[in-house]
Amino acid sequence: MKKIISLLLAVMLMVTMLVGCGNKLDVTVNVLQDGKVTLEKTYKTEEQTLEKLLVEKAEDLGATLTDSDYGKFVEGMNGYKADASKNEFFEVLVDDVSSQVGIAEIKLEDGKVYTFKLSKF
Repeated sequence: MKKIISLLLAVMLMVTMLVGCGNKLDVTVNVLQDGKVTLEKTYKTEEQTLEKLLVEKAEDLGATLTDSDYGKFVEGMNGYKADASKNEFFEVLVDDVSSQVGIAEIKLEDGKVYTFKLSKF
């Protein structure tokens, strides 16, 4: 009887691990310029952070990422490069809330919308 219970527990554990592996998240990436959405893409991804998704989909998103002392910095989106001489930058919003951390620290969550808003400081 103990062997059967052990075997059942092992099978349940394996099934749980297999179901957990390969979970794809549905995430949307938007680019907002001059108050208008200029790009909207939805992806199914296994990536865990926004930075990894941007690296994976850089060409599709027209993203330009630059390495800095603080990690990767979003310099351009949708083929447009923020103009530092005009104090432009891409602000990152998660479900319309401005992020307080960099793209490497933003964890992807199923159903969330990640917006890159061209802003000025």
